[in-house]
Amino acid sequence: MKAASSMSYLSDLAAEDALQSLVGKGFLTLDAERRIFVTEDGKDKSRRVMASMTRLDARFLRDLPPDRATELRRILVGIIDARL
Repeated sequence: MKAASSMSYLSDLAAEDALQSLVGKGFLTLDAERRIFVTEDGKDKSRRVMASMTRLDARFLRDLPPDRATELRRILVGIIDARL
């Protein structure tokens, strides 16, 4: 689990809680060596979340020129990174 938490902003405890939650919901499975695998339900959920985010992105940024939309995305990512 340490490897997974090192790839995120989560503490080891929070990463373990998130992992157990996703396993409990059927989105991930763990093998005997605690390797993480995405289930078909997890893949489907990921596709649906990404599609929703794409629609939101298009709706909120549709009136901006492409270069301004790119700049806004960069700024928002910076704000999110700074807060985490």
